[in-house]
Amino acid sequence: MMKVTFSPTSRKHALIAVVVLLIPMIPSFLLFPLGLPLTMGQFICGVLSALLCTAMIGARTALVMSAVLTVAVFLAFLSTTQPVLAGLVMAATAGLYGLSARRGLAGVVTAAPISVAFTMATPPQVLTDATQLQSATVLALVSLAGGLWGVVVGTVVMRKRTRPKVPGTPANAAIVLGVILAIATGVTMSIVVANDLQNGGAWIILTVLVISQPALGATWRKAIERLIGTAIGFCIAFVISLVVPRGWVDLLIALVFFAIVVYVKLDSSKRYWQYTMFLTPAVVLVVGSSSNVLSTDVWRVIATVIGAAISMGIVAVLLWYNKLKPVKHSVAA
Repeated sequence: MMKVTFSPTSRKHALIAVVVLLIPMIPSFLLFPLGLPLTMGQFICGVLSALLCTAMIGARTALVMSAVLTVAVFLAFLSTTQPVLAGLVMAATAGLYGLSARRGLAGVVTAAPISVAFTMATPPQVLTDATQLQSATVLALVSLAGGLWGVVVGTVVMRKRTRPKVPGTPANAAIVLGVILAIATGVTMSIVVANDLQNGGAWIILTVLVISQPALGATWRKAIERLIGTAIGFCIAFVISLVVPRGWVDLLIALVFFAIVVYVKLDSSKRYWQYTMFLTPAVVLVVGSSSNVLSTDVWRVIATVIGAAISMGIVAVLLWYNKLKPVKHSVAA
């Protein structure tokens, strides 16, 4: 199979995206001393999703995605104490994410449904002495602000540059993926909220969302490749937790990892295991900064094993479905 490489011009644009992403993120560190580190994480996820979506699909699609994410985050925060409602919100979010494979979005905006999962599993502190509705509104606006900034950055980066054709999946395959993801993540989230599993439960859903993408042509090899990248990422986060003090330093390092994630995702010569290798410590450091990175990392190891088992089951079902009803992959318009 011919390997597609990044041209010097494309690599230059990827580096510009990283630099432009980093600069406006620095002031967001003010959220940490205010006791809002997870709100900062929500902002970063919004930027990451919208930037990648704009760069690889288009600004209009990224704006729609950001609007949907804003609503999902708002509903997610309001459902943090209601297992059934939390399951329904997660199911709807994951289902839409699966359906977005039709346009080639699955795998590009993975950070969006992941941020919804963490919002429900570990509700971030938003405002002191505020009602749940007020806090949900602020958190949703933070997500929207991140998404809008991501669209701006992505538009600047892609100016005078032709977007690559992103492979999508046939409608029937996208529907099957959406339904299975909705059921798996919805049931899981209900259990997570009912039993107050917090980060551990969110890691399970994260693993399911990252690995379960056979509609994009993933095979067992690619699924295992994602697991390898995640395992390496665990080791990186573990080492950092031993030598770096907890707090804003964790967030600063996480921001660097998120920037690398953007570069790796935009550079088509990079493998998917490299993407998950950097995404894993970025998420662990953001979440663990408000508690304990080491315990967060250990929790995620356990949760990833559970999530991987669920994901492999989903992969098996979808590969079986594709064999029964083979379809040709399309290219998103």
